[in-house]
Amino acid sequence: MIAWHYTTGEKFRLIIACGELRPMAESSQDRAILWFSLNQQWEPTASKMRKNADGSLTPLTREQAYQLGNGLVRFGFPSARCIPWWMLGKKARIPFQTRVRLEYVGRKLGADPQEWCGVTHPISVDRLIIEVFKKNEWVRVREARGWP
Repeated sequence: MIAWHYTTGEKFRLIIACGELRPMAESSQDRAILWFSLNQQWEPTASKMRKNADGSLTPLTREQAYQLGNGLVRFGFPSARCIPWWMLGKKARIPFQTRVRLEYVGRKLGADPQEWCGVTHPISVDRLIIEVFKKNEWVRVREARGWP
């Protein structure tokens, strides 16, 4: 199975320019994580939030993320090489209460934390499948190199 890192067209350009996906930390105490999802359509937590006129935040739908982010892109990596969320959160030293909060918020957005996984190291884009979202489906634009 393929695990996917979902992002926008805007972020895609930055990722290609640096040549790799890089882990990010939730806080200064945590180790950085490069997030992936086993959801084969869209990971709801990949959507950004929109600030409303009253200051409240609303999560963008996949369609809104597509429109506002100059398209959608996903990077595929073998799920067997990823660490499942229940182990990854501990490995990244994310405090228990923070992990519970992340799962709660994720479920409210429609995500399934059992689909979350990741790694703690950068991955070259050459080692990733790349797909773009066009006409309501994912279209492969490049195969990964170096997969078994």
